Amino acid sequence: MRKSRALIDEIEVEFFDFFDHSAARPDQNPVKSSAKYSAKSSVKTAIKTAIDEALTDRQREFVEEYYFEGLTIYEISKRHGVCPPSVSRTLGRARKNIFRVLRYAIGRGR
Repeated sequence: MRKSRALIDEIEVEFFDFFDHSAARPDQNPVKSSAKYSAKSSVKTAIKTAIDEALTDRQREFVEEYYFEGLTIYEISKRHGVCPPSVSRTLGRARKNIFRVLRYAIGRGR
């Protein structure tokens, strides 16, 4: 469960860094805190939906094993008979796919 929270946190940071200009300029805050809280709730829901619907079977399986079951990249590679870099690349593509889906799910596709 700890890693699943890490996935959501990691994607939220990327997501809000992408959209929240205050990350680049701390003196300005274009997103109000209540709006940001509401957006975070929407992001969490969209992340869960993206995992279920936007990932390939292999990506979903690796994401579940790594983030939800707590397996290491090495353990996943042994389980599936692939090299560790392959697992790492698949997890990276999964995160990118989730992020891409989030941009449109939240209605701010760029």
